[in-house]
Formats: sequence, structure tokens, C-alpha cells
Amino acid sequence: MTSNDVPFADLISHMSGGKSIIPTPKNHPLIQALAKNLNTMLKNSRHTNYVGGRINEVGTSLESEIKSFIDASGLGTCVPKPRAGYPDLAVSMHNGDDMYIEVKTTSEKPDSKSTFRAFFFSSGKHIQTDAHHILIHFFVNRVPSTGTKAQFELIAWTIRDLHSLKVRLKKEYNANMKDFKQLPVLASS
Repeated sequence: MTSNDVPFADLISHMSGGKSIIPTPKNHPLIQALAKNLNTMLKNSRHTNYVGGRINEVGTSLESEIKSFIDASGLGTCVPKPRAGYPDLAVSMHNGDDMYIEVKTTSEKPDSKSTFRAFFFSSGKHIQTDAHHILIHFFVNRVPSTGTKAQFELIAWTIRDLHSLKVRLKKEYNANMKDFKQLPVLASS
């Protein structure tokens, strides 16, 4: 751990008013059910590809499938939340547990050693309870297609417990469209 590494569990606690990340065991009922469902999705992907102009669109489609599965599983219910921000899904389990799920979709290979930013967290506003926090990472491959949007097949997936994740702060300056509108226009169409 470098001096720049911050335990994600500490960050969640600080930014959510003291909420804790509960370690997630491999034998958690939802993990077991998700693994079975993700294997089915992987098998079916070889026959039915996911369509999207960008990989993020594919990820949104996969999130919808996961949400539908969880809601139909009898194990829990996905709680509605605003779209933007961490996590992608919030689950209220019927056994009393809560689980937050982040879904990540990349075209990297599962054994990639890439150092590109893969995870972004900016606010604890959606964290309402002590809960398990997991990452479902889909690895996809673009397949040849004739349509206007790209097609992707699932090649692998992993589920990871975010309890021991270390994150780094990346300072950033930014501006939005309102800021741009304050600037003089030099030329336009």
C-alpha cells in the first residue's frame, strides 16, 4: 500500500455518514445465485450478442438483466435509485442483508494488467445502509456485425468483494456547459 492508497471501506464510511462495508463471503446466497445466472448469460451470449454503440451501453443492458434476475430470484429486490453515481444497483435482501453492486464492462482480457482507471467513486450519497459491496466485471469481445451499432459477446465475468479495495485520489479540474456559455463565442455554425 502506498501513501496514496485509501481503503475503500474507510472512504465509504467517511462519505456516507458512517456506513460500513460488510465483507462478502463466497457462499453468500446472492453470490451463488448470481454466479449461476452469469454463467447462463455467458452461455447464451454465444448465440445472442449484446448491441451497443459503446461498451457502456452494453453494460447498461447487462445491469438490466442482473436487476431482472435479482427481482425474480426471491432472494431480494433491487431498490430504485437515481441513475448517476456509485453504485449501479442497490439490493435489499429478504434475509435482512443489503448489497450494493457496481457493474463494469470492458473489452480487456480477464488477465489484463492494464492501469487505466477502471473504477470511479465521487459521492456516498446513495449509500444508505451498512451493506455488502461487490463488483461484477464483464469482459466482452466485439464481434463482426452489419448493423449501425456494434455487437459484443460475453467472454468472461468475475464477481469481486470491494471490502478490501484500495483507491487513489485523482485531483481534477473540470468545467460544464454552463461554464462554457460564459465564454465569448469566437465562431459558430
